[in-house]
Amino acid sequence: FDIDGNLADPIEGEFSKVGICAAYSLQPRDLRNMDNSYSDQLPTILVREKAIVVNLLHYRALIRADMIILADSIDSKHYTKEFLEELSWKLKISEGQYEFRALETILLNVTAALQAEEAEVFALANRALDRLDERIDEVELKGLLQVRRIVSKFQSKVESIRNVFIEILHNDEDLAAMYLTDKAAGQPHDIADHMEAELIFEHYLNLTDEISNACEQLSTNIEATQDILNIMLDSRRNQLINYELKATVATVSLSAGSVMVGMFGMNLISGLEATPGVFWGVAGLVVVVATTSYALATLRLRRLWDHGKWRKGAA
Repeated sequence: FDIDGNLADPIEGEFSKVGICAAYSLQPRDLRNMDNSYSDQLPTILVREKAIVVNLLHYRALIRADMIILADSIDSKHYTKEFLEELSWKLKISEGQYEFRALETILLNVTAALQAEEAEVFALANRALDRLDERIDEVELKGLLQVRRIVSKFQSKVESIRNVFIEILHNDEDLAAMYLTDKAAGQPHDIADHMEAELIFEHYLNLTDEISNACEQLSTNIEATQDILNIMLDSRRNQLINYELKATVATVSLSAGSVMVGMFGMNLISGLEATPGVFWGVAGLVVVVATTSYALATLRLRRLWDHGKWRKGAA
């Protein structure tokens, strides 16, 4: 874009970094922020003598007092037609300094992209939480874990952009050096004279703060849901363990009674075979032994269970 806001034809190909650095008073490391071949770059706003280098999300721009250069890869659709038309319209307005109109247009679209992504992430998280209210199974738990990772990744993205704004606001020299038009006219601003630039970044910092706080609240809700689910699963696991122990105790108790049954079932003569009423006496004794064994073992398990819960509550 030129100083009148007219969009020039895109230029494709490789460019000399040395020539660009010499023409725009940049360092080679500054151009790395506009190179699309680096996929792991952190968001950055660099203020130099004659230019402002912006790298936020997919927006990579070199802003001067009389032009703005947008960097993009070949066949990419990062810069939509709506964005280019909006930028051209803002640059054609004579109100305000050229560089601030360009910078604010980019910041506006960056925050709009974050807000749109925020709506998608929140909708995804709310659907996952609603499904857990209906049922709890392995699929839903895995889905909640994936949602938590997505929220964490988005929150990191928001925080990185927010930190860029905070860093700029804490640097009076960079804020004063952003007045490229006045500087080109031989009227550089004093280090404390940067009200317009500060207000711009304060505004977009507040917007990113709102998104960051919403993400923090969503992460807290997901963590609380996971804690509740863990408590419920622990309770069910303990119930199964308790049931298994009771079943084992019942089996052992029946085994104690079966010892007497086995003794009387041996093919040995004891003299009690023909005694009237012995059968019912032995049968009653077997029942008493089995029942008593089960009751004593169950009572012991209950005491151990209550003692374990008391120790856990005290901890």
